[in-house]
Amino acid sequence: MRQWIAAFFKKLSSGAKKCAYFRPNAVKIYGMMDETFDAASVMTQGSNVVKIDFSEVESINSVACYRWIEALKNHPGKTFLYQRVSVAVMNAIAMIPNLLPANQGLSAVESFFLPFECWSCDHHCKVLHGLTDIEFENDKALVPLQPCPECGNPMSLSRETAEFLYFITDILAH
Repeated sequence: MRQWIAAFFKKLSSGAKKCAYFRPNAVKIYGMMDETFDAASVMTQGSNVVKIDFSEVESINSVACYRWIEALKNHPGKTFLYQRVSVAVMNAIAMIPNLLPANQGLSAVESFFLPFECWSCDHHCKVLHGLTDIEFENDKALVPLQPCPECGNPMSLSRETAEFLYFITDILAH
């Protein structure tokens, strides 16, 4: 049994899949952020400001969250700008606020996708927004209505957005 476990972890550590494109001062992460994700390599990119595009991240698990938080702790002087953040990453941030840089908080998030659904034709899409697009009324976050690209009727925010909206309302409205 011990040999099997050792072989599994050896394969896991040696078979890390590539899940990021690197450019000077910019990184695009894609696919699944899981136990094979190398958060430390993302943090060492560029100079003092690193732009991170999360638009193609499909999921993020607890191991990747832990590694991301540890890597952030090791680079306290850097500025990280989270751009085009996927729904999966935004929901993770809502549950684990330490995924944001401690010195920046929510200001690190420049733009993010919100999922919308049309109740008339059942069309689903994700729309890019910034924090400035969200208004607050009576401690409630309000997002502008989106017309459905298929039928033109107004779309509603998908239910999976609720945690993130509660999170930003708690931070920004108080």
